[in-house]
Amino acid sequence: MAAPMVTSTVTLRSGEKQEFSHQIQSNSDAITHDKLRESIQVIQKEVNEYLTVQVDLEKGSKSNDLSNDDNADEEGEEEEENEDEDEEDEGGTNGEGQGDREPPPKKPKK
Repeated sequence: MAAPMVTSTVTLRSGEKQEFSHQIQSNSDAITHDKLRESIQVIQKEVNEYLTVQVDLEKGSKSNDLSNDDNADEEGEEEEENEDEDEEDEGGTNGEGQGDREPPPKKPKK
């Protein structure tokens, strides 16, 4: 008979799978709750460590993305400010004079 094992599989959003296994220590064919609990705790610790590394990696890549986005946002904000100044000079919100139009009248409720 094969040794009893506790196994857990983690599947990331990317599709990557990681399997964690731990053999349950027993002196005979009988498995005690304490030995099962110990094996589950070992697996839980390994899974937590693995997921912590994955989260740290994702945070690192997102912080790099954000710093790149911040640079792009600053350039975009300068362009928007220039466009806003142009619109003010033209007297409209988008150069078509729609900023001066009144909204349509409201329909009375019945």
